Amino acid sequence: MQRKGKAVLLCVLLTFSLLLGTARADMGPKPSVQIGFSGSLDEPCYGTLLSAYDSTGPYSAWDGTEADARHNGNPEYSYCSWDYELWKAFADFEDEDGYYFLQLIWRCDETKKLEWSYHPPGEFKILLYFPESNTYAVSDSLEQYAFDSYFQVDLTDFEHASEAGGIAKLASVKRSYRFGWELTSLLVRIVLTILIELGLAVVFYGRGARRTLKLIAWVNAATQIGLNVFLNVMHFREGDLAFVLYYIPLEIFIFLAEAAVYSNTIPRFEEAKSGPGTAVAYAFFANAASFAAGMLLAVWIPGIF
Repeated sequence: MQRKGKAVLLCVLLTFSLLLGTARADMGPKPSVQIGFSGSLDEPCYGTLLSAYDSTGPYSAWDGTEADARHNGNPEYSYCSWDYELWKAFADFEDEDGYYFLQLIWRCDETKKLEWSYHPPGEFKILLYFPESNTYAVSDSLEQYAFDSYFQVDLTDFEHASEAGGIAKLASVKRSYRFGWELTSLLVRIVLTILIELGLAVVFYGRGARRTLKLIAWVNAATQIGLNVFLNVMHFREGDLAFVLYYIPLEIFIFLAEAAVYSNTIPRFEEAKSGPGTAVAYAFFANAASFAAGMLLAVWIPGIF
């Protein structure tokens, strides 16, 4: 029996390692940088992220030739998606710290955002261009801080450069990650899981099994707080795919751990009136029910899981 337990644990760990490697492969979701704008944007405004390096993923700085600017005629990564004069205004911009324009442009006054969702630069500056006044605005150097890095630019008190070709400072740039929502979703997941598993415990053992219910509540609190805090950290750092790929093997590990605790403890209680098999069955159905509930809730309220 001990050998079988070790074999199962080894399989779980191997699966976990394999899935972790998969989560880091190029096939998964990519980090993103999302810039939101608030305040006055009542004139045409275009933006980009200047990169500390001359390339990232398929994007690269212009080498000075028209052929390179067009990327062999592919409009997805070239100024062909925009007016040539607009592209040239960005290409001609010279950053004082030598940051590079990687030939991607967003219209910011209409969408109120700039979202670089595929291979964004890790270290960058926000550059805005206002064609009506032919002026620029640039931020200080920024860095990705999460898998999906959010920033907010407040233009309420922004003042344009005084002359054509001038460069103003984007001073009001702040990180805007949704920590409040993440904390709420974390608490919802933990509370929901504990309630579901306690409800099933009543079905298996009855309301009078107080020692059993108390044990299950404490074990669930420990495992679910640990699991969900870890998953939130992984989601923050690695994104949605890593969240799912960690979630499945960790749920299996928690089921095995809870089954071991319950089967070795609950049958010793005088109130239990059942053996280790019932405890293992309870651990299986309780974890399966909470997992299914989580998936359903994720469909009904996207982002809660």
